[in-house]
Amino acid sequence: MDKRIITSICYMVICLFAVVVTLPGALLLRISSSFSVDLSQMGVVYTCNFIGFIIFLALDVAFAHKWSRMGILTVSIFGYSAALLLVPCIGSFALFCLLIIFAGGFGGIMESQICSLIYDLNPVNKSYYVNMTQVFFGIGACIGPLIAAFLIERGISWRLLYFISGLIAFLLALVFCRFKMTESCKPHESAVHIIKSLAVDRRFLVICGCIAVYTGMETGVSGWISTFLTKSYHLSIIQSSLGLSAFWFFMTVGRLLSGVFSLRFEIRKIIISLAVISFAATFLLGLAFSEILVWISIGALGLSYSSLWPLILSYGSEYRKTSLGIEFPVLVGCGGIGGSIIPYLLGLIGMNAGMGITIAIAAGLFLIVIISFIRFGATAELQK
Repeated sequence: MDKRIITSICYMVICLFAVVVTLPGALLLRISSSFSVDLSQMGVVYTCNFIGFIIFLALDVAFAHKWSRMGILTVSIFGYSAALLLVPCIGSFALFCLLIIFAGGFGGIMESQICSLIYDLNPVNKSYYVNMTQVFFGIGACIGPLIAAFLIERGISWRLLYFISGLIAFLLALVFCRFKMTESCKPHESAVHIIKSLAVDRRFLVICGCIAVYTGMETGVSGWISTFLTKSYHLSIIQSSLGLSAFWFFMTVGRLLSGVFSLRFEIRKIIISLAVISFAATFLLGLAFSEILVWISIGALGLSYSSLWPLILSYGSEYRKTSLGIEFPVLVGCGGIGGSIIPYLLGLIGMNAGMGITIAIAAGLFLIVIISFIRFGATAELQK
C-alpha cells in the first residue's frame, strides 16, 4: 500500500477525532440541559475523556509487543466508532460520561498509533509529518464547533451529531481493514524493560512533564472558550462557537507555519519561541477588559499554542526512540494526565484565589517548558 495513501487516511482520522473532541465545547449548554445537570458540573466530561485516554494508553503499551501497529489502530477505530454510535441510546449523564471514557480511551490509542505510524512511514522530515497530524487536528477542531452550532440552531439533536461522527469513524475503520503492512523490524526489547529505562531517564521525564503542561493548558482554554463567551459577553451559540473555531483556526495557521519552520530551524528553538509567546498571550487573556481584546487574545493564543504538542512529541520520540514505539503512547498519556489535572486545579485556584492569580499561575506554567528546553541544549547533541 502506498505510504502516501496510508498517511492521508491517518490525517482524515485525526481530523474526525478533532471534530468529536471539540463537540462538548460547543454543546455544553445543550448537553447539560438535556440531562438536567448544572453547568458547573460539566467539566467532568473532560475529566472522563482523559481518564479513558490514560487508562487505554496504558493498555496500548501493554499490547504493543503482541499486536501489529495496524491491528491496534484498526481495533481502536472500531471501538471509537462504537462508543459514538451508542450516544443516542443513553438516557443518563452517567452513561454519557461512561461512553466519553471509552471514546477518549480509543481516541488516545488512535492518536498515539497514528503519530507513531506516520513517524516511521516518513523517514525524511519526520517532525514535519507528525506536525501535519496536528494541522489536520486543527482543521477538524476549527470546523467542528461551526458545524455543530449550525445544525443545533436548525433543531438537529446534539446526539445525532455524535451518531454521524461514529458512522464516519466506522467507515474509516473498514478502510483500514484493507491495509496490509509488514512491520519494519521485530521488537528486540520487552515492554517492561523499555518502560523501566524510560522511567529512570530524567530528561525524558522532563519532556513528559512539558507535554503534560501544554496539554493541560490547551484543554482548559479550548474547553471553556465557547461557554466563557456566552456567559461573560452574552453571545449567541453561533458567535461563541465562532470564538472556539477562531482559536482552532489560528492554531491551524500556526501549525502550518511551524511545519515550514521545522524544515529550516532546530525544533528545540521553535518550541522555546512558541512557549515564550504562549506565556505572553496567556497574560494578555487575563488582562483583556473588552470584547475586542478577548478576540485578539484568542488569536494570539491559537498562534502561540499551535505546534507545541506535536513538536514536543517529536522531540521526545527522537530523543528516546524504542523498538516498540512505546515512547509515543507514554508521551501522549502524560499529556492526558496534564489535560485531566491542570484544568481542574486551575479551576479550584480560580474559585478560591481569583482570576488574576489563576492567569498568572497558568502563564507561569509555560516557564517550565521554556527553562527545560533551554537547558536541553542543541538537538544535535542529544543524538550523539
